[in-house]
Amino acid sequence: MDDLTLSELLRGGNPSARIDALLHDFATATGEHLHRPLAPEDAARVRLWMVRADNPWIRYRGPSQDGWVHSSVAVKAGFAQQKACGLCEPLPFEGVDARPTFFPISVPPFTKQNPEIRKAVHARVVEELEKTADRRADPRTWEGLPICATVVAVQAMNRNTIDADNAAKAILDTLQDTVIINDKAIQHVSAFRIKALETRGYYLIGLRPVYPLDADVVHLSARVKDASPLMGLQAEEE
Repeated sequence: MDDLTLSELLRGGNPSARIDALLHDFATATGEHLHRPLAPEDAARVRLWMVRADNPWIRYRGPSQDGWVHSSVAVKAGFAQQKACGLCEPLPFEGVDARPTFFPISVPPFTKQNPEIRKAVHARVVEELEKTADRRADPRTWEGLPICATVVAVQAMNRNTIDADNAAKAILDTLQDTVIINDKAIQHVSAFRIKALETRGYYLIGLRPVYPLDADVVHLSARVKDASPLMGLQAEEE
């Protein structure tokens, strides 16, 4: 794949077109012509080729940019977990103890809490935080700082599909008093749901200390724009 063609595919193109181009390169390199949908064993061979081969397909343009093609759901989920949202601005490291923090929670995604789930989540979070050598990365040091949160719910393929927003809210509510002092500190949530084979399901969480969204606002007003027709209808109903 020449650089010009690859650049065109990456410029807001269709992800399916990137997979087709990847399979074309795979055929050129291996002589094996595959067509979608890929059988599991074929997909596994392509994934191994991506990881082992010296090709540009699995390289990223930067930490806040999009990936090109991902070799597995686990890789895509990890990329989504660490991808900055693009609007919240991270706090500088100087003078701030908090650091961006990323960790897994090995419980299947859920949308409603119960005492057993809360206990299991708490145990998993404590276990993950104990692996963190730099205690400054512990979000419990972030008191008073706004948080930009990312939640990736990796769900087993054979489970009923859950709502991404409900799965994110459920896990973040559970994290309160464990790694998040108060969930009111969360000013933005990026919620993703992705389904995968060979997994019971799990969460990937990303937390970043950021500036308040109104930090660059000149006048703290927020009139509803062009709402007069709606307001008129509401007044008539009342």
